[in-house]
Amino acid sequence: MTTRFAHGPLSTFALGFVGLVTLASCGSSSAANSGGTAATLAPGTIEVDAKDGFRLDKTEYDAKAGQLSILYINKSSINHTLLVSDSTGVQIGTTLKVQSSGAKDSGSYTLAAGTYNLYCNIPGHEAMKAKLVVS
Repeated sequence: MTTRFAHGPLSTFALGFVGLVTLASCGSSSAANSGGTAATLAPGTIEVDAKDGFRLDKTEYDAKAGQLSILYINKSSINHTLLVSDSTGVQIGTTLKVQSSGAKDSGSYTLAAGTYNLYCNIPGHEAMKAKLVVS
């Protein structure tokens, strides 16, 4: 038995489309290979990572005044929190909590220009702190 294929423009398009999809699925994202987040962060969003060794991934973060979203990701094997406080130590907004490795939490904050503190308030995690400079 002989199989015959149609050779019209539609079949050529379908074959090209299947080839393109196959080729695209073979690629890899550089973010996945570098250990970063797969998606690009939206404007007005910062990512803060809890790391092994009771530390955050940076000692200082920068943001623009106004609405700020914080994406908190646990890249450690234990539970962590993240709080934002002003220069006098008054907490702003809610406490973010990540309970296990890979867990994520996010919160929105309205911040004026100034310097803020980011920190984990779990006893023994005092080294997990950073500055947030808002301009």
